[in-house]
Amino acid sequence: MGRNKDSKPFVPDDRLLARQTTTSQSSSTASSASAPSSSEPGDVTSTGPPIFGNIPNQDNGNYSLELLANHPPERPSEWVGLGDSFAAGPGAGAELNRDPVEIECKRGANGYPNSLQNSDEIPGPDDPNMGPSKPRFTFKACTGDITTDLTDNGKPNYQMRAVGPGTTFVTLSIGGNDVKFSEILEKCIYGRGGDPDCNTRLQNARDVLYSPDMHRNYINVIYQILENMQYRRRASVRDKRTAIYVTSYPQFFDAYTTQCNDVNFLPIVPAPIGAPKLTQDLRASLNRLTHEVNYVIAYWLDVYNVGYTVPRDNNINLRYGTAIDIVDVDPIYDQHRFCRDGVTEPDRRVTDTWFFHYSLPGTLDAGTYSDQSLDNDFKEMTDPKIAESTRVIRTFHPKSAGHQATRDLMIFKLLYNSGMVSLGSKYLDIMVIGDSIPYGSADPRREIYEGFIPHLTSLLHDYRLFPTAGGVGHTFIGTQSTPYVGHHDHEMYPGVKLDELWQKVQSSDDMHLQGKVVLLCAGTYDVLEAGDNFDPAALADKLAKIIDYIYKNDPNAVVFVAQVPLVGANDDGHFFSNAQKNIIRYNGAIAALVNQLRTQNRYKIMKIHLTTTTYEHDEGSFIMPSKLGYLRMAFDWLQGLVMADKQGWLDPFARNSDQSDPWPNILPSPVSFPNPSQPYSCHQPRQTSAPSRDKLVHSLTGGLGFDDWITKVACNSTAICAHSLNSNHIQYNDATMNNGTQCLWAGANDDGGSNPYQITLRQANASTPLDQTVCRHAITTMFQCILDGSMEGVYWNDGSFEFNITNLIYPNNPLAPIPGTVGIPESLASSVLKSTWSPPPVFTTNTADIPSAAATQSPPRTSNPPAPPQ
Repeated sequence: MGRNKDSKPFVPDDRLLARQTTTSQSSSTASSASAPSSSEPGDVTSTGPPIFGNIPNQDNGNYSLELLANHPPERPSEWVGLGDSFAAGPGAGAELNRDPVEIECKRGANGYPNSLQNSDEIPGPDDPNMGPSKPRFTFKACTGDITTDLTDNGKPNYQMRAVGPGTTFVTLSIGGNDVKFSEILEKCIYGRGGDPDCNTRLQNARDVLYSPDMHRNYINVIYQILENMQYRRRASVRDKRTAIYVTSYPQFFDAYTTQCNDVNFLPIVPAPIGAPKLTQDLRASLNRLTHEVNYVIAYWLDVYNVGYTVPRDNNINLRYGTAIDIVDVDPIYDQHRFCRDGVTEPDRRVTDTWFFHYSLPGTLDAGTYSDQSLDNDFKEMTDPKIAESTRVIRTFHPKSAGHQATRDLMIFKLLYNSGMVSLGSKYLDIMVIGDSIPYGSADPRREIYEGFIPHLTSLLHDYRLFPTAGGVGHTFIGTQSTPYVGHHDHEMYPGVKLDELWQKVQSSDDMHLQGKVVLLCAGTYDVLEAGDNFDPAALADKLAKIIDYIYKNDPNAVVFVAQVPLVGANDDGHFFSNAQKNIIRYNGAIAALVNQLRTQNRYKIMKIHLTTTTYEHDEGSFIMPSKLGYLRMAFDWLQGLVMADKQGWLDPFARNSDQSDPWPNILPSPVSFPNPSQPYSCHQPRQTSAPSRDKLVHSLTGGLGFDDWITKVACNSTAICAHSLNSNHIQYNDATMNNGTQCLWAGANDDGGSNPYQITLRQANASTPLDQTVCRHAITTMFQCILDGSMEGVYWNDGSFEFNITNLIYPNNPLAPIPGTVGIPESLASSVLKSTWSPPPVFTTNTADIPSAAATQSPPRTSNPPAPPQ
């Protein structure tokens, strides 16, 4: 049940997510309003520097990369604020009553959509004839709305009516009312409402959350928005920027503190009989539900993004951008939740708590407030449409300061491309710690070789993302690696559980290295093996031991903890197996743990939601991501690095003048060529104990015939550069990197496994295909060194490209298998999922399949994600 409150804290820096800007009072357009702050107790705007610093709007399209998970609109001209009360902002500033028909919506002037429109930093169309200008804005979020309200065109406040082909983007918060969270508050926090009891209401909420109806209703909201925007019909790839920004729900409590264990939140003295105490168990259970709701919604959106981002024919060579981005507001509430350390609850006037308490009307004597009056109040809480004011319905909703923090985070998202620039001034020592999931494969012939690491280093080296510095300087550190040229060091151990990983980490000689950036992803094996004995809090404690050990050895570390990807195959989220629900519960425990460690211990630590879905699993696997799945992971880690940099966490890692981060030069230099007309040189004399030349050729060619190998691999840039060693993945990168590209092909042993006998290629230009005639001549000539029986290696360099054939662990036997550990058994996953693996669907873009933008019916549910855009 959580961690010990008495854990020794480490306070490396007080720059967390707690600092906000004063609300802008600039004028706005359309339905926005600039209004004075509410005079309600505790609702004040806080002052200080902005959360993410001042982010200049520099996204002029010259260096933006369409691959970004969040690819914000460049010059938005029109946007809409959609959703429920967490977007409408009841109690946050003066109430906006512009339309008598919509007065029940209780929109606050400081609700984050209106606050965003009032901000001077919101990007706009910038018409050169008008000077800097703001986009048009419509505020439609409505307190009390559920998912079906948004798509019901018979409602007076039909929110979708405001979304059309001219809408550049929307913000959205929806789903909390579907699981009846207000009814949970009524019983679990305030003890009102009769049957059912608290535990039953919590279970009822989960039953709704995991139901096909909830999935259909939520996806229908997304479907309607994108169809109304005609997202798939937009003319060019550049128009397919991120269209929907979905905000998560914040965790309400710090559950590790003890001072709330004997208090209740009712403002009645003495408290009515049966008023619940805010115990650690109760707070933790409510927090877990919040995180489960966030994760399930995020997974649905991730799956929807698959259909909108997978390129035609699964060709990663085509650029893409995601339609939907998740704005995780939960971390910004750290140090501002109920029951945090040092606050005696219930304190209704403390300004640093960013949620409203339930309060009595005016100066009414608490001792005279009757049970009937309480019951009437809580009818308003559970049915806010009948409320005459925001006094009751604002309960447990964000104050203005919380909405302003969300506004600042939204600005960061909208200016994300510009916000990346400063990361290029850093030099990062990156340690990846984990199990099979981040590890991928040790075989460089596999597309999942080294997991997400090649993709992440490719992004960090991309000059289009970091035009000033030409990339982010970085080195991967750790005691583990493969024997191949261009490998990345790490601390990943396939098949280990959390206790085993903790032992491995403790025995690592590199843990003492200072100033690390740690990427941690582990726990899948534990969840799958636990079965009916699964305890998410116990697993979170095991993960915490690893994190504490990291900080014990390196107090200045910055740690990113990933929620583990869902197991399964081609699951759209309309149904979750028990094993998948356990993964979701574990991920909820990870979110709560990270919040606690950041608040209690002041660690610089961040949760990362990995957007990889079960549609992006390796062929035949319920567990291992595919190449595209690892690419998504890389973008997720990158977004975390950018956000950490904007908070100042990476400031100590500024690049020094001597840290130029040159591209790796894997080929020994200089090489002497005895005959200039034949630019090759044999090397590595073959030992008498070495295998025969025929076996060497068999090993090098991976068992293919010589001619087939030349055609399909050695002279095929796509095949041989499946993992280029400077990580310029030419499959999806159409630009030339500064120093060309270096590629790797590994041989095979007699058992079909990879071995270190390999060929490497260096090209001056990644986008230039190999000349087949010249390449075939070069490879055939080079093989003479091996075929004459005296040598095992050879170089070739004719000025346009350079080849090296070598046995990397010379003079060891090149046919020896590479030692390695077995990953998580697929049989275990198949057993707990009670399922068999099937291949993912083939995505098509037939325009006849695209429904009308005016469609109002739910799309039929299939096992496939939505079709990708045209």
